[in-house]
Amino acid sequence: MENLQKMASRFPILKKIEDASHGKIKQEHALLIALCLCILLTLSTPLGPLLTSTAGIIVPLKETLTCLKQVKPRASELRHLLIFWLLFGVLTALDAYSSWLVGLIPFFYTFKLVFLLWAGPLKFNASEVLYDKLISKIPEDYYKFECAEQIMARATKLASEVVKEGKEKGFKEIEKKIQPKKDN
Repeated sequence: MENLQKMASRFPILKKIEDASHGKIKQEHALLIALCLCILLTLSTPLGPLLTSTAGIIVPLKETLTCLKQVKPRASELRHLLIFWLLFGVLTALDAYSSWLVGLIPFFYTFKLVFLLWAGPLKFNASEVLYDKLISKIPEDYYKFECAEQIMARATKLASEVVKEGKEKGFKEIEKKIQPKKDN
């Protein structure tokens, strides 16, 4: 109960609710009511996606803005935020482009909300768990792309090999390979 009181004391609006009710509704009870209301709205209304995304990014957004204002942010903070925003992007894309699939998963938005509330804050260290158990298992071939310099280097190497072969065998042989035969 002490943890709930500490958590509730962070939100000034809950103190205002307690004051307005003359102490009849305690801060921690108002917090529990708000959480239950969020879950109920997530489950039963079309506001689920909006509520889930909004509630799920409040803490990571604050941490990201704080990290951006630091002169030398810690590498662990940057890594955590990078992993979180990667996962948030994947979940949002799944939600946006596969709504028919999301509709088949019961309580998707509730699970997404709980997941984002767990994965977002740095103090839960969820990004390390997710990276070690999930992201690091993805084969590198799925996300490895060549940059423009690598493509140009490969094209230059291929062109020089063609020119070298042309000098050795004669350009007529290469033209036969490259150009299709003309029908008369």
